[in-house]
Amino acid sequence: MVREPYRFVLELERQDGTPLGQFGVTMDWEPARQWAGFVALRGGNRGSATTGWLTAIEPEWDEAAGQPYVGGVRARLADTTVVVPTTYFRPMARQLSQPLVEKKVLEEGERFHFRVLAFPGQPATIERVTLALNVEDIATSPPLKAARFPEAATSSFGDQNPDDALVVVPQAVLDEAAQMTRLAGANETGGILIGHLCEDDERHDVFIQVTALIPARHALSESTKLTFTAETWAAVDAAIKLRAGGEQMVGWLHSHVPKYWCSSCSAEARRQCPLNRSFFSGEDCSLHRTVFPMGYCVALLVTNTEEGLRYAMFGWRHAILVQRGFHILGATDTSPGELATEAVIGGVNEKTCV
Repeated sequence: MVREPYRFVLELERQDGTPLGQFGVTMDWEPARQWAGFVALRGGNRGSATTGWLTAIEPEWDEAAGQPYVGGVRARLADTTVVVPTTYFRPMARQLSQPLVEKKVLEEGERFHFRVLAFPGQPATIERVTLALNVEDIATSPPLKAARFPEAATSSFGDQNPDDALVVVPQAVLDEAAQMTRLAGANETGGILIGHLCEDDERHDVFIQVTALIPARHALSESTKLTFTAETWAAVDAAIKLRAGGEQMVGWLHSHVPKYWCSSCSAEARRQCPLNRSFFSGEDCSLHRTVFPMGYCVALLVTNTEEGLRYAMFGWRHAILVQRGFHILGATDTSPGELATEAVIGGVNEKTCV
């Protein structure tokens, strides 16, 4: 069981510094646990990687403001410790702002700031709010496949952050994703990325190898929404077993279709519309966090715009969902399309989510 000797509090204020109140929160630390496990796995520490609960959650004090203001959170899993940034608390801050909007304390869409504080024990006068998310804890070690990263056969796509494990996507998968997006027309489409978690002894690291895209059968597809059903997951499981290649789910694909959202607008207006940008919506974040919380899981977004298809990949970094780069295996002269260099996460006006 996690040792959490400190209680965390969010302090909200308007942009002009007007205080909006302090709110005690009970956080879900599952993404932090999964990230710590993946960091341990990349470091060759399989013991920590398969440990169940985090053993401790402790604040790191803000260097400028000092205690009780928090600059980060140390999450310990056995003998592996990671530091989670305070942006981990942003979804909770959004949730806390909703009652303030309903009470007309905040205007709809008004921006505000939040700071994280920590106190020993539980202050009795502070309201507690829980982020509703049910996660089943299963301590298992992901299967590793011994393989060399195919550097000579791949092309880099997007910014490569040293904290990210390398991801390899075959050109054929991108081609299939593009075809699915075009055939779906005005509706969103999606699927499941399957592959292997590979251990490269030469690099002394782990990388993710995508091998195939399984279309999301039985999914409910609309213009602004894609819903995976129980039948979808059953079909994916059956397909993986039928392939008999020892593959596992390593992420998912979905599309956005702003090309069709504002058909009554001019082409120039659609090009300037914020919805024309690549973005990972709040619903997208929620699905990824619930179904793909493992530190190695990624999401490929294809955005169908007036100018053509745009690609962006997202994944976990320090337990936060961010845009990241990847590598294309067997890239062609026309692949992979335009890179979404400024993808938005959590909604059109948000930058990060978890």
